Amino acid sequence: MAKNILRKSLNGVRDKAQESWESAKDKFDDVEDSTVSYIKKNPIKSVLIALGVGAVIGAGISLSINSAVKERKKSFWEKHNPFD
Repeated sequence: MAKNILRKSLNGVRDKAQESWESAKDKFDDVEDSTVSYIKKNPIKSVLIALGVGAVIGAGISLSINSAVKERKKSFWEKHNPFD
């Protein structure tokens, strides 16, 4: 009896998870289709947007790396200062 209740409950959870997955997949497909359509209608604008996003991401990565390098250099010289 308890096994049947548990089995029914698990089947219900599985069915809901499957429905959620299908719904998310359908929404993703819709977003993908609208994105492709936008790019086809506005190719130059799309390229400029991609360049801008890439530049912002690249600048952020560069700043992050430079900051980490400066911290390491500072830490190194604090530990290995020849004038101490």
